[in-house]
Amino acid sequence: MKADLFTVHVDQDEAGMFIGTIRSIPSCHSEGETQAAMLKNLSEVLELCLRNLNLPRPKSPFAAIVHKEQNLYVAESPEFGTASQGVTEEEALQNLQEATELYLAEFPAQ
Repeated sequence: MKADLFTVHVDQDEAGMFIGTIRSIPSCHSEGETQAAMLKNLSEVLELCLRNLNLPRPKSPFAAIVHKEQNLYVAESPEFGTASQGVTEEEALQNLQEATELYLAEFPAQ
């Protein structure tokens, strides 16, 4: 396994706590009262998990954040500010990839 960008899967429990999981890294999950707090906590957990696996931590580790809103999954890219949705997580991520590619074609990275 190499250090790369990771997809965060977000759920909310009955008490309203946000729970974030990086499924590709064993035991890499965290929670917080807000999504921002959960992501901050998860970033720290990810750093510890990668250190235990002897992998470097990427500068911007989260490629996508996926959460469910009613009947749709929403995928967001914190790095580019793009977002998309789909009926499944996979569809939301595929749509996000396409949206990000279109964004980068219009606004190339400097």
